[in-house]
Amino acid sequence: MALNLLYKDEPMNSLVEIAMQGHFLLFMDQWTDEVLKHPIKVLSKKDRLKAKDIIKRLNAHRNLERKKIIIMSLADEERSIFVRAFLEIVENKILDKRPGIH
Repeated sequence: MALNLLYKDEPMNSLVEIAMQGHFLLFMDQWTDEVLKHPIKVLSKKDRLKAKDIIKRLNAHRNLERKKIIIMSLADEERSIFVRAFLEIVENKILDKRPGIH
């Protein structure tokens, strides 16, 4: 289940587009640093379902600050899963736009 395909037309799309330029508006630097410190971990189906649920909760809010509050309120493990899923979405979208990178 590719998360980027599930959320192609969702409100998160603009945040993904911005993230493709290297600006992660939803995250604090320490969150991405922590995720990137560890070896690449493939998301399980259970993790993808958690990420999908978090994205649905985020899509219920239009305000960026409210989205950030939701992410801050997540447990560390859930936040890590979401950050990994979001980075996967961004990576897949970059690869889709630049097929020569594959």
